[in-house]
Amino acid sequence: MMKRFLPDDFMAEIREAYPKRYGGQGWATTKKRIVTRASEGHSWEEILSGTKSYRKFCDSTGKTGTELVKMAQTFYGPGCWFLEDYDIPEIEVKYRRPQELLPEERERDIIQFHEQMKRFGK
Repeated sequence: MMKRFLPDDFMAEIREAYPKRYGGQGWATTKKRIVTRASEGHSWEEILSGTKSYRKFCDSTGKTGTELVKMAQTFYGPGCWFLEDYDIPEIEVKYRRPQELLPEERERDIIQFHEQMKRFGK
């Protein structure tokens, strides 16, 4: 395998750039898969660019920090997910994690919830 295409600290850069995920990432397998992709001729710039693009996509669609983020070992696997286009949807994403809401948004949601429960007699 030709690891020469990769910087010495490539895993540190990948861990920093890859979106956080709820659950494991399979970092040991990830390292092997990145080395394999480089030996197949994929450049470090291509791999890192795809990673950053996926991170931006996950951040803007509310997936970061959830189990909906692909495991890193899958992302760098034979499917070469880092080559995909991760265009950010033009529509507003309605889902946001509760910790991302502003206090006034949380209060509004609580009031709306209680109003809906009253309509159902609960």
